[in-house]
Amino acid sequence: MTHLHLHTFYSLLDAMIKPEELAKKLKEMGHTAVAITDHGNLYGAVEITGIMAKYGIKAITGCEMYICDDVTVQNKDSRYYHLILLCKNNTGRLNLNKLVSQSTLHKYYGKPRIDFSMLEQYHEGLICTSACMAGEIARHLQADDKDTAREIALKYKKLFGDDFYIEYQSHEVREQQILNRQLVELAEELDIPYIVTCDAHYLNKEDQKYHSIFVKIGSTREVGETYDDCYVQTEEEILDKCVSTKQYNAKAIANTDVIAEKCENTIPLSAPIMPHVSIPDGYESELAYLKQLCNDGYIKKGFASWTLEQWKQYLTETVYDENGNAEIHEIVHFDTLQEIRKMYIDRIRYEMNAVEKMGFEGYYLLVHSYVSCVKRRGIARGSAGGSIVAYLAGIVDIDPIKYGLYFERFIDTGALPLLEQGKITPKQLKIPD
Repeated sequence: MTHLHLHTFYSLLDAMIKPEELAKKLKEMGHTAVAITDHGNLYGAVEITGIMAKYGIKAITGCEMYICDDVTVQNKDSRYYHLILLCKNNTGRLNLNKLVSQSTLHKYYGKPRIDFSMLEQYHEGLICTSACMAGEIARHLQADDKDTAREIALKYKKLFGDDFYIEYQSHEVREQQILNRQLVELAEELDIPYIVTCDAHYLNKEDQKYHSIFVKIGSTREVGETYDDCYVQTEEEILDKCVSTKQYNAKAIANTDVIAEKCENTIPLSAPIMPHVSIPDGYESELAYLKQLCNDGYIKKGFASWTLEQWKQYLTETVYDENGNAEIHEIVHFDTLQEIRKMYIDRIRYEMNAVEKMGFEGYYLLVHSYVSCVKRRGIARGSAGGSIVAYLAGIVDIDPIKYGLYFERFIDTGALPLLEQGKITPKQLKIPD
């Protein structure tokens, strides 16, 4: 079987499964695929796809969405339901990205929401399941409104065709067992395929007591949600727990593998891609343009023309003691004009060497372009304060030498020896945050 309804710790304050531990357990259980369906977000999609790939497991990108009647209605009492969407292919991945992004624009009282009209627009390439006890069909069945439940099921069947599945879950609570039977009977009546899931929020059965404490950090439990038996169950455990649907369980489990076969690995994984930007005419490379920006900045800031006294005034600060008495403190010690200029030139050369070897000139220029833009609008950027190149290029307004800031906090130069020895390439490096 394949787990198709599972939450990692990216379902914030709701689940506590760590992706690496999940991958190890699934490998031990002999699973070859899993769907990650975190609540309302795709925060972990890329990371989890990479982790699962290490263990030979197909990661199906998915999301448990919140669907309401109309996202434009901002009423805290308006109803919303859970709905599972899984990416069948790359088109589905792009559409799920759009739905999740759109849902955050309609986030009201904490829940990123979509409505059916949005689903109609972006449903291609997606597989849909009816989700948990908080799903729309399940809620109407629990309210003894089978006619509405049937109407909703047919609406989803019409939109998704054979890619819509009714879902029931392996929780032993009485309400779930009654609902499971109703869900399967409805699926059989309407000729809709069905699956069984365990809605995992924690890894092992014994973790439930810790999860019960964990969820108290967040908001109160939603109506219709249960955390009983919400661990990563084996196929045998699911069969044992779904007592009200015994004659249907084998088919429901087989359908989970049918869905896994339908789904491709839809997230392309690659090394970090360094950005490149357009540069003015007359410069042979991005590095040449960056060097010119630094040279211009060095002159503009007065570093090329300051006298010894101007430097001393610049590199001292006034400190007041508890009695309000002022004292002049030396920030950077130097004795001659040549000494302080050499200090700055050496630092510029050191950073430029690292930038060139590690291929970060495009990154600097990209940041320079948008920082220049936002500065004209009165907005400032606060990071990269440890780089003299960033300071001279006008990206930041902090002189790292004056304040004793380290360049290595911005770019980890520990990889330089490996680069110089040809043991790694710039593409294997991380782009700074």
